[in-house]
Amino acid sequence: MAKKQDKKIIVTASVSGNAHTKEMSPAVPYGVVEISDAAVEAFRAGASMVHIHAREENGDPSANIETFGKILSRTKERSPKGAVIGITTGSAGDAGFAERLAPVPALKPEIASFNSGSINFSSPGDPSSYDEVFGNSLKDMITCAETMRDAGTLPEFEIFDFGMLNNVLFLRKNGYLDRPEYFQFVPGALGCIPMNQDNVAFFVQSMRRMFGEEAQFSMVAPGRRIYRYEILSALWGGNVRVGIEDSLYYNIQGDLATSNAQMVSKVVSILKQLDFEIATSEETREMLQLKGADKVNF
Repeated sequence: MAKKQDKKIIVTASVSGNAHTKEMSPAVPYGVVEISDAAVEAFRAGASMVHIHAREENGDPSANIETFGKILSRTKERSPKGAVIGITTGSAGDAGFAERLAPVPALKPEIASFNSGSINFSSPGDPSSYDEVFGNSLKDMITCAETMRDAGTLPEFEIFDFGMLNNVLFLRKNGYLDRPEYFQFVPGALGCIPMNQDNVAFFVQSMRRMFGEEAQFSMVAPGRRIYRYEILSALWGGNVRVGIEDSLYYNIQGDLATSNAQMVSKVVSILKQLDFEIATSEETREMLQLKGADKVNF
């Protein structure tokens, strides 16, 4: 692996998500055509890979395998050759764990999110959400690890709180993981670790102590501070993720982003001005030891 100072940056575009709506921003994509078009445009703007949540034409979050398959196939057909396309196994409306995981063995993506524990994932100001728990038991995590291993899919360990690193370490020590871990730090939501610079530093330092100095990571940064925190991730030796799933904003003043591609273009421009190099899809595949676009089932 390249020295840290020479490391190229993987830029992930999280193009759809499941929480934001067109009422919040017209840039939020719904359905097969809009989501796949958003992903292709993000690649053309400089993204190294895309992270996709399926949504139906009316915007409803979905774990439906057919819907996912159509989005992924259309994205693959229209994207630059060899584009890295990842999916979520996270929350999708009322879908339970088995339904959320089902697209992995069916579609065999190169990479998919892995929820590393349970959280009280509520929305501030929405009392109807205050009894919601996003459940991911240890049994679920073992099943997820085995399913992804069988599919040749790299787990992208989403870490909402520092204790979740212990869960991943347990999986490693007990033989459920067969490749170097890739972490996605997700601070800032209610029920998760607060987003501030001290916590980012503590996460990176803790991760390296537990998994080694060469452990690779990226970070989600919600809201208007998304760009400054993504650059902080790069400065700590990590990768970056931007997109409509994570933030609706183009700047700190609160102007809405017009597209995922606009957000990708902005962060790529900042990174290049700071003398970082952006990883291509093939370089991303090498860095993360992905199996290749010819080994997916879409």
